[in-house]
Amino acid sequence: MGKDGEDSKHSGEKRMQNPIPTRNLLIIQTEPEQDPADWIAIKQRIERNAPDIEVAIAPNRNRNSVTARWQVRRPSLVFSPVRLIDFVPRGGAVYCGHILGKDEQLRRLSSIGISTPRTAILSSVSSFDPREWGDYVIVKPNNLNSGVGIKLVRTIDLSARYDELTAVAEEEFLVEPYIDHSEDGYPTSYRVLSMFGHALYCIWS
Repeated sequence: MGKDGEDSKHSGEKRMQNPIPTRNLLIIQTEPEQDPADWIAIKQRIERNAPDIEVAIAPNRNRNSVTARWQVRRPSLVFSPVRLIDFVPRGGAVYCGHILGKDEQLRRLSSIGISTPRTAILSSVSSFDPREWGDYVIVKPNNLNSGVGIKLVRTIDLSARYDELTAVAEEEFLVEPYIDHSEDGYPTSYRVLSMFGHALYCIWS
């Protein structure tokens, strides 16, 4: 067909190999908790395997109006593994983390068949029998994180120490039996991170 025909053919093949994006994916990055290099690697992998998706990364602590306008130019999805802080999506589907109370976390785990510790709400008139709960219990605020306000308490002392234990925050407190678990002589714990119902990794400490 000549040079013009060959150019048209190659141009058509190029368009098929590199389709125009039809959807947007916006990843919300939160520093310093998340390494930007991880999201960049994920962005490159998505664009390589799904070229019909255009990917952008935006900081969670920034109201970026340019990115917000880009996001809704096409059907879009916004993803953040933690709660949204300053960035506000203008539309599309939004999948982001939410802070849940410990009671709600336990309900959700129990609903899918995962065993959870016996738990009760602490009040000024609560009564906990050591024969049922053991000699020690854990008292923890329902909505505080990072170990804030968690105490190991003798079960028989709970009532007498109620005001002291609940002074750390004006909220609901939970009581759980103390489970003394150790491996090789050391206190041991496991934490599992999951996303959309799939376990991503387990940390043993």
